[in-house]
Amino acid sequence: MESYCKFSWKSFGNDLQQFQVFRMSSTSPYDYSSPYEVVLDQNTFTDSVVDIASTYGYVVRSVH
Repeated sequence: MESYCKFSWKSFGNDLQQFQVFRMSSTSPYDYSSPYEVVLDQNTFTDSVVDIASTYGYVVRSVH
């Protein structure tokens, strides 16, 4: 069985350069100095590096 987490968000503004996705788990906190992924030209992200029955949290930051 393939595991993944897919989500999307609304984008605001015309001067948008990128979205930075940060991830935390029960064993690792958010590291706001190092994005988990940088997303360009879209407002969706799929994380395919997840384990079933694990909990993850995500924060998306826009860079203008």
